[in-house]
Amino acid sequence: MPIVVNSNVAATQASFNLSKSNDALRKSLERLSSGNRINSPADDAGGLAVAYKLDSKLNRTEATIQNAQNGLSLLQVQDGALETVGKILDRMAELRTMASDITKNSGDIENYSKEFVELQSQIFQIQKQKFNGISLFAVSGSTLNNGGVSETKTYTSIGANGTASSVTYTSYGRTLYTAASGASTDGSISINIVNLQFITSVAGGNIGGFSTGGTFSETKNINETPAAHKY
Repeated sequence: MPIVVNSNVAATQASFNLSKSNDALRKSLERLSSGNRINSPADDAGGLAVAYKLDSKLNRTEATIQNAQNGLSLLQVQDGALETVGKILDRMAELRTMASDITKNSGDIENYSKEFVELQSQIFQIQKQKFNGISLFAVSGSTLNNGGVSETKTYTSIGANGTASSVTYTSYGRTLYTAASGASTDGSISINIVNLQFITSVAGGNIGGFSTGGTFSETKNINETPAAHKY
């Protein structure tokens, strides 16, 4: 008895074409809904690899921008603190001058001394200020962690008689990388961590017992020789 194989070539071809159309429709709907041309490695393996690299670089760039904004915020807080220090030093100089007035009695001098010492203590407190746990200021002999750098520099000033005098101090800073690669050769800036001890020694001189040595100094009286300040 002969065997007959029933087949419908037209129906098979139609089914195959319908399956292809459904796959194409699914991919089109997936692209429309996601907004991406490549949604899986099957779409374009090479293109997907390039897209991953671009996304990674974009994320690093956004992180770098955030780091720069944080660095700017640190400098703004530091600048505000330095402005306060400047005002304090002006007031301390004024108090020292008023205390030298021969017409002032002991009670006046004592009042000036109390304010003088309190102002000096305020500068010591400002020196300890931190921004998210990072010290805003440094003093001679400080050690900065987490990428801090230091450099010895020389400051030269010209006196009233035209004589030049020089003093050596330590400059501190932190390096902020500005490129997505994180390499200093691709771009970086140095954020200055102010040596508050040196600044006060230059701006304040001996009005408040500030020196360029290893410690701040603390006075108990407006006309007293300062002693080493302990932290």
